Amino acid sequence: VNDYTYLVDDELASDNIILVNDASNFGVGDEILIWQVQNGSEPGIAGTYEFRLISNVYGNTISLFTGLNNSYYSGNFDMVGASVTQVVRVPNFEDVTINGGASITAPVWNGYSGGIVVFRSNTLIQTGTIDVSEKGFRGGDCNGCGDAAWGDQGEGYLGIGIGSISANGNGGGGGYGPSGFSGEPGAGGGLGTSGTNGASTSSSGFNAVGGLTVGDVDISKLFFGGGAGGGGDDDNPAIKSQYVDGAGVVFIFSRTASNVSILANGENGIGNGGTAGVTGGGAGGTIWLTSENLSITQMSAIGGTGFVDTDDTGGNGGVGRIRLDYYNSSGSVPTPVAGKIGNISFNYPTFVPTLTSHIPFYTV
Repeated sequence: VNDYTYLVDDELASDNIILVNDASNFGVGDEILIWQVQNGSEPGIAGTYEFRLISNVYGNTISLFTGLNNSYYSGNFDMVGASVTQVVRVPNFEDVTINGGASITAPVWNGYSGGIVVFRSNTLIQTGTIDVSEKGFRGGDCNGCGDAAWGDQGEGYLGIGIGSISANGNGGGGGYGPSGFSGEPGAGGGLGTSGTNGASTSSSGFNAVGGLTVGDVDISKLFFGGGAGGGGDDDNPAIKSQYVDGAGVVFIFSRTASNVSILANGENGIGNGGTAGVTGGGAGGTIWLTSENLSITQMSAIGGTGFVDTDDTGGNGGVGRIRLDYYNSSGSVPTPVAGKIGNISFNYPTFVPTLTSHIPFYTV
């Protein structure tokens, strides 16, 4: 349902003109989310975000009705020490219906954009699912999977990882390399809770460290689930890609939300077997749903389970974060239980503004 692009340069607070990579799917009156996804090399703060309305589009230059509240930094993509701000078009619907067997999802985060579903609507009716599981920060690999190879850290808010047992922000640490033992396990990614450490039976002094806890229950900063650390010291097994990913983000404002089914779960760990290193699990993602009248069928933002073999145990991914704001609520309890539950007035302002991009209906 969303369109995605990213800032190609830094934009400072109060700026009302931003330059993006591709503005072809954005138009006058569109609402956008501007989000500092990663910042490992600039002055800004990862997780910072805000919503704005577009007043004009000329080429890849977007003008805003009001200036930015925050400064955003971008230009170092898909790398260690990344600095990435993505820009997401936020559709405003009258009614959204997701039929049984259908789903709404997002493209995977690729180091530039993706990984988030965000919209506003008057009504949301589901028998299908909104699912951003495994769409967040990417897991580390076995770094060639050779003898004494270090497992790469999972990706986190600082950027992609390197071969190290240390946490990479909320990305899990990679398995130890030059241990002289059989394969060493990676750690789990973090978000609402830290990922657990990799647990080796042969080199316990060199266990990979779980990704950090980030953000807060208010979701004043927005994060993907951290990627899992890859396995290390793989003793030259047949190479099997690892890359165990954290979950993405769902951000919805809907006056009425019925039979809600939202998944933002981290990926389970994997292993090659034998003496190969094993990965941790990806962390759960972020869910924020605001609705006057809310009924929940299922809602989860859990971490993936680290892979277990005869020698080692990959760290589990941490849980994500869930925030619910509502006037009336019924149905299932989210997993994990929502970190914040806010009460909104029955006279809460209409979620659907009058925009030229206003779309009456969306059905899948």
